[in-house]
Amino acid sequence: MLASKYFHKCVSFFLFIAIITSGCIEVDKTGEVQKEKSDEIDLIPPGKEAISLMDLEVKLSPEMPTIHDNVTIFIDLVYPTAGYRIDFGHVTKKEDNFVVNITALPPSGVSAQVITGYSHKYDIGRLVEGWYGYEVFLNGKAVVRRKFDVVG
Repeated sequence: MLASKYFHKCVSFFLFIAIITSGCIEVDKTGEVQKEKSDEIDLIPPGKEAISLMDLEVKLSPEMPTIHDNVTIFIDLVYPTAGYRIDFGHVTKKEDNFVVNITALPPSGVSAQVITGYSHKYDIGRLVEGWYGYEVFLNGKAVVRRKFDVVG
């Protein structure tokens, strides 16, 4: 059990370091987020509720949509154990911004120590020409914020 807790802390630490070294955020000596460097991608380290999250991938399909395309947002989450209860909810639209709220609850008891992935897709449909954005929240924390252009 002690080895599992140690592994869990190491994975969380290295995930946080990977986000910092990717250049998306700056932190001070205490580890507090000071400045977000990118308007296009905004990665914020998950809170304690999602600390064991190993990987998060969010993709827009197609990457460069036109007015003739059906737009879809794909989300993949990876956790170090089985048993997480994931509520992907649904996508909501606020003006030209799409918002996804995901809730991930850790296993309530003993769970298999196996890396487990969870996937979901949100069908947005066809959009008119213009700039749009989407935000993904995990347990109330913003983890991704991106903008995209739909062309004619």
